[in-house]
Amino acid sequence: MAARMPMLPLWQAKQYAVIRSDVSGYVYCLDASTVFRFRELVKS
Repeated sequence: MAARMPMLPLWQAKQYAVIRSDVSGYVYCLDASTVFRFRELVKS
């Protein structure tokens, strides 16, 4: 398979977050840089 492909993807920038209903700010934690920003999370 590798012989037929010009490039093999080694990193895919998909991020998933599982949160509880009393946690907010998660939409600001995930972005294209693949750095998860824990400081944005707030427990209400």
